[in-house]
Amino acid sequence: MDVQAIGHNCNLELYNVYIEKIEFLRTDLYSIKDQKLDFILEPEIKISDDNKKCKCIMNAEIVNKENKSLDIKIIIVGIFGLLDFEKLKSDTRNKLVFKNTLAIIFPYLRSFITTITSQSGIKPIILPPVNISALVNSQSQNSNQENNS
Repeated sequence: MDVQAIGHNCNLELYNVYIEKIEFLRTDLYSIKDQKLDFILEPEIKISDDNKKCKCIMNAEIVNKENKSLDIKIIIVGIFGLLDFEKLKSDTRNKLVFKNTLAIIFPYLRSFITTITSQSGIKPIILPPVNISALVNSQSQNSNQENNS
């Protein structure tokens, strides 16, 4: 049974979410005590030539940079349909696709990380919520700075 939101126009349709790759490394040095983990998130969006689909690729890493006692790398992918994409203004559609696909995929990533860590003999890692708008804005600024260099 399909559920439709009446009166809410959405230009995205989620077709699929899957884990493309996972690497999990835990050494004997790992300890719950005094564990400082860094979370690195690198999103990428690829839009099909016909503007009908897009692929949201989220590279995530959780790592103890001090002693590499824990290093988790995950690539999660979301496939989306783009509805009436060509009717949107160029800057609007790029922001819409980037921000919204990431916002939709991120909870899947959080859930997956919590699940695999809870079943791996370590304290479950629960990622904090991420401000997707701030992430997108910072990435835009970084790419603008790189292009101006």
